[in-house]
Amino acid sequence: MKTRNRFVWFSQGGLCLALLLFPVLTGCDNLNSTTEPDPNRVYAAPSPGPSLTPGDSQVQVQFTVVATATAYELYYHTLEDPDSATKFTGDITVAGNLVQAFITGLQNGVEYFVWAKAMYNGGVSAFSEPGTGTPRAKPAGPPASFNVSPSDEALELTWDQVAEADSYVVYWDTVGGTEPGPNSHHAEFSGDPVCEVMGLLSSLSNGTTYALWISAKNTSGETGFKGPISGSPSPSVSTPTAPGRPRLTASESKIIVQWNAVKQAKTYQVYYHTATDPAGATLLEDEISAAPGTMNAAITGLTNDQAYYVWVKATNKSGESGFSPSNNTTPHEKEKLNINNRNLIIGKAAQRFPNEETGKGDRLSRKQETALGDLLVDSMVYWIRKHKTEYQISGTIDFGFVNGGVITRGLDKGNITVGTVLSLLYGDQMSVLTLKGNKILDLFQYVAQVRHTGGGGSGTGAFGQVSKEVRYTINYTYGSDPTRGDLQGFTLNGEPIDPNKDYTFITSTYLVDGGDGYGAYLLTDRRKDTGLVIAQALAEYIYDQDMVPLVPQTDGRITLVGEVWSTTMQADTVTGASQSSSINER
Repeated sequence: MKTRNRFVWFSQGGLCLALLLFPVLTGCDNLNSTTEPDPNRVYAAPSPGPSLTPGDSQVQVQFTVVATATAYELYYHTLEDPDSATKFTGDITVAGNLVQAFITGLQNGVEYFVWAKAMYNGGVSAFSEPGTGTPRAKPAGPPASFNVSPSDEALELTWDQVAEADSYVVYWDTVGGTEPGPNSHHAEFSGDPVCEVMGLLSSLSNGTTYALWISAKNTSGETGFKGPISGSPSPSVSTPTAPGRPRLTASESKIIVQWNAVKQAKTYQVYYHTATDPAGATLLEDEISAAPGTMNAAITGLTNDQAYYVWVKATNKSGESGFSPSNNTTPHEKEKLNINNRNLIIGKAAQRFPNEETGKGDRLSRKQETALGDLLVDSMVYWIRKHKTEYQISGTIDFGFVNGGVITRGLDKGNITVGTVLSLLYGDQMSVLTLKGNKILDLFQYVAQVRHTGGGGSGTGAFGQVSKEVRYTINYTYGSDPTRGDLQGFTLNGEPIDPNKDYTFITSTYLVDGGDGYGAYLLTDRRKDTGLVIAQALAEYIYDQDMVPLVPQTDGRITLVGEVWSTTMQADTVTGASQSSSINER
């Protein structure tokens, strides 16, 4: 196993071999002794530290296994003081590449700190960095009221807020009943009370009657259902009212515009001007489609230190509203991101981006498309396109690709700091490669054949997360081994890849150097190493959003057919490794 930019140590086996080659040295016989710790040896602590998922009066603790560790200890406290923390005495399990435990009997609403130690035959590590989490009760029930209004090919929904709810799940179907059926569709909406319109279901059929249900949800669970209520989309809608005054955030040569959604809106138009009269204002070229809650738009290419006025209109088939009240702000030069300032707040998450699967050993990014994986690889492409000139890269950056194992935990709701981003990822650096299309297909055929059993295990970190330009499908039903897949479908920007064409993409230097078995698939003399960690790209992307909250969402870029990690599989169903033990992996 290759050590990953966190700690460097000698394996016990390697040290014994050195002693056999040089018999004048002694002490090899004591390496496996637990009674004679070596006071001069530094034992690696778990890194990153524990990731905590809050539950009702408990937290689920997860962290990555440490090479050569034989056992683990956990400590928890309501203060950031590990020396006075309580030692956890419950079960600590190892499932594949994850260490897991549930600390129960905690007080809801109180923040807890959790530290881990790794135990070795020769000694014990220091405390890890702490993970934090706040236990909380499941919402008491679904919203008390749930209402629907028709719109063109859409239904607009409103409901009462529920205490402790992070989000709300709306289910819909053309078949009624006391609760949703197995074929019902569903969508999850943020729990932030931003405006009257809380949910919008679009791409529905006009004239069709839909049954709808709603539940409330947080990390401790999901409630029962309110409903059903019924609604039927209709093209006969009135002209929307004008939005309220937009909220503006100034940045360097840019203004972020936010406003509350209004009923019956199909799209929105944003206007801006250096004068107070909207008559001569410039219309933002991008059409903004209606969505629930807070709407966002970015006006770029502006002049720093020049005041701008901004207005918003709402439109649908019946017409457009008048201008909203104006607001104004002044773009200005922005402080450069300092990746070494761990406490710098660089953005916000509207909801939690999960990466832990309760009761199983595989992190979600190691086996399927995830919102955090999408965000990460999109940020890598964004970053390299922004810095192409700096790194002397010509031509088009076609896509991004990285192994899911680089992501170590989930991203919590709320403020995001530089330290938050650094703790999410291993310290892998970025490289830009150019390969022929046929080599790209070989690469993703290897991705498809990464073994998965639902319980983690060797090699699962090689699963491929990709940027939004890519769509690919893995079929696990094609052969005799249901834990290995076959690549069946790969497109780039909606088109099949040309086997004879050159494609340039950004990826992990760790993979290029042979990590997770990728070395043979990434061989090229057209390689540019950036020398910067992947966390730099993610931090910079988040920082450039100017505090517009990130919303976890996936877009179907990875399709799995016949996946083997069904909800019935348990953490102890791990089988053999997907590659030989000589392959570098986490």
